[in-house]
Amino acid sequence: GIRLATTQDDARYALVCEDVADLVLSNLDIPGQSGAATALLLRQTQDVWLNGCRQRGAIETFLKLEGNASQRIHFGPGDLGLARRLVEAASDVPAGAWSAPTESGR
Repeated sequence: GIRLATTQDDARYALVCEDVADLVLSNLDIPGQSGAATALLLRQTQDVWLNGCRQRGAIETFLKLEGNASQRIHFGPGDLGLARRLVEAASDVPAGAWSAPTESGR
């Protein structure tokens, strides 16, 4: 798994992926950061699997999704309950581009 940490609060995205296909993020562990609005940014991404991800601090949105080519973004089980909103999809993201996790995934 991947555990992200900083020595000081950092409000930037924990991870940004652009023009990526076949991305698997398993056991991604993200701390809460003061002032951070969103943990991940995926832009023009396809065939993404987010499994076992954990948001350890309160945050407004876990995933920001952008781009008209974004599609097949899937959530597996994880611990994302501290995010007020799971996904914020930009207006250019096709309907149905992402699928919500099962009940045990949120």
